[in-house]
Amino acid sequence: MGTWRINAGHYHFYRLVKILGVDLNYFSESFQSMVSEKAQVELTEKKSVELSSGKQNRKRNWDMSRGNWVDADFSGLNNLNEKFSSSNMQRCLFIDSDLSGILLKNNHVNGCDFSRADMTRVVIKSSDFSKNTIVNVVWNHTFFINTQLTEIVFEGAIEDCYFENCTFSRVQFRNVTIMDIFFKCKSLKRIQFIDCKADRMTYAFLKNGKQIYPESHC
Repeated sequence: MGTWRINAGHYHFYRLVKILGVDLNYFSESFQSMVSEKAQVELTEKKSVELSSGKQNRKRNWDMSRGNWVDADFSGLNNLNEKFSSSNMQRCLFIDSDLSGILLKNNHVNGCDFSRADMTRVVIKSSDFSKNTIVNVVWNHTFFINTQLTEIVFEGAIEDCYFENCTFSRVQFRNVTIMDIFFKCKSLKRIQFIDCKADRMTYAFLKNGKQIYPESHC
């Protein structure tokens, strides 16, 4: 009986269609078109959301100010956007990190590894920068202001950098190419220059400041 009711329903439906003269193909094509358009809209909206999410991820900022960081690995980090001030950093890794443009203010940075990091336009102000590894770091337009530098060895190339009111203890410039470097400090006596090269202006400035001696090989 169930099968008969279903078949009868179909029979009456098609009878009604025939009487009304309705073209089922029209509805079929229209339905498929509507489904297709709806799917297209949903796909477009999904892609839009994904693209928006991707942009947000690319613009994501990290705020690590006012923290105590010990043995943390920040290697490969970027997009800090000046948000790393008033922090204590001990034995942290910043290997291959893009730190360009950040402000390190009132920081204690001790025993960290900045190998191959980009320190372009970095400002290190009112900080303690001690016993850090800075092998193959990019120093370009970097500012050290009112900062204590202790047991630091600069190597490679340093260009257009600025040292103002800094104090130095056991600091070396070893095998460094020095270009357009300005020192505005009370004393440079605790800096040692070994096998360095400098442009004429920087060389003359350091020589007049009695920081270049024959034994320094600079």
